Amino acid sequence: MHQNTKNHIHNVKAHSDFLNGKSINIVLDDCKILLISQREKQRQHNRSIMQRLIDVTLCLAKSGKPFRGHHENMSSVSKGLFLDFIDVLKKYDNVLANHLEKGALNAKYLSNRIQNDLLICINNVMKRTIQSKIKNRTVSNMTDETSDVGHHEQMSVIIRYFDEEKCQPIKHFIGIQRLLSVTSEAIFNSLSIQISNLNIEWKSVIAVCFDGASAMSGKFKGVQAKVKELNPNISYVHCYGHCLNLVLVDCLSIKNRVIFDFFGCVQLIFSFIEGSPSRHAVLERIVQETNIKLKTLKSLSTTRWTCRSEAVSAIEKNYNSLLQCLIEISKTTTQSDVRLKANGIIYQMKSYNFIFALYVMKPLLAQIQIVSAKLQTRDLNLLSAVKIVQALKNTLISLRSDEDEYCRLCDKVLDVCNAYQIPIPNVKHRRVSKAGFTRRESDA
Repeated sequence: MHQNTKNHIHNVKAHSDFLNGKSINIVLDDCKILLISQREKQRQHNRSIMQRLIDVTLCLAKSGKPFRGHHENMSSVSKGLFLDFIDVLKKYDNVLANHLEKGALNAKYLSNRIQNDLLICINNVMKRTIQSKIKNRTVSNMTDETSDVGHHEQMSVIIRYFDEEKCQPIKHFIGIQRLLSVTSEAIFNSLSIQISNLNIEWKSVIAVCFDGASAMSGKFKGVQAKVKELNPNISYVHCYGHCLNLVLVDCLSIKNRVIFDFFGCVQLIFSFIEGSPSRHAVLERIVQETNIKLKTLKSLSTTRWTCRSEAVSAIEKNYNSLLQCLIEISKTTTQSDVRLKANGIIYQMKSYNFIFALYVMKPLLAQIQIVSAKLQTRDLNLLSAVKIVQALKNTLISLRSDEDEYCRLCDKVLDVCNAYQIPIPNVKHRRVSKAGFTRRESDA
């Protein structure tokens, strides 16, 4: 009767469980291991989610695209590129889809603050990587400043060093610093902040590269002078691309009236045709009718001479189509000022000076464009830059002294003038001074 009672059965079972069961320490350890494994699983899951978000952030940041839209709620059509990327990825990624659908609402990691945090973290990682690479190395600095579309003055900073393993110079873009003042003191202070953020001392800097502005290159009060006060051994290098541009601006300035008027006409053609969609449509229609591939017209720039080569090449390739376009616009327009501008451009384009300048400048600008592009390559060094510029000088000198090349150029200009019935001016022969000739004879 006792063996069948509930108390006896319960006690026997409890005794058996005690003898066969695990101790409390083992049970606690097992619970702890299970909890740690669950946390590790959740941590790996969170890392996989963050890795996807970091990849999206890197993709948008490298291409310079905006992250956010005007309205970022779920029903918005344009939520911004970041959220649009996430919506596309979750269609093909079950891990991301489960996280967004079943995860906690306060831990989706899609807010604008999380996006900013990701950008800041990526920036910090990149800076630490650069710091480790340039540690205990001598470096050079390249700095330039310009205004952006928001009318803010921005200064870009680049660090350059030599990598012994790759056996080549390496450049790293450090960042952009906004300038509230463009004085040499303000620029130097901002530059010093950027240098100190990388744990670089001025004694480790062996060279600086600026443009020719007085605030940057001034020997007494410029940034160059302030840098040399901290390290007299620093060498100042004037940007070779900027030097080439300054030379071209000076040699083709207002003193050369033919080239000066030619570039003014090229810019006027671009502004007139591209300034109106209807006039551009006329040009496209004429190009299609003549079965000629349209080469896009380019605007001129005082700081980038490579665009001038493209602008001149576009005028030369589309010359016939442009004339037909301007003639049609002049005949069909109902606006007097448009007709007057079209006739003025036609008059300039059908002049000997324009044709001569067009075929003179095309080969020259093509050579300059090649050199300008090489001066902007990443792996260029100072010796190579000097050789490239010297080769350009030699090429221009040879073109200038080659009479056969000049004769071929003149023949081509005359052929174009005859084809378009452009009047050719008479050549004025110089008169030889009889008085000087008599004196030379008497001296002989």
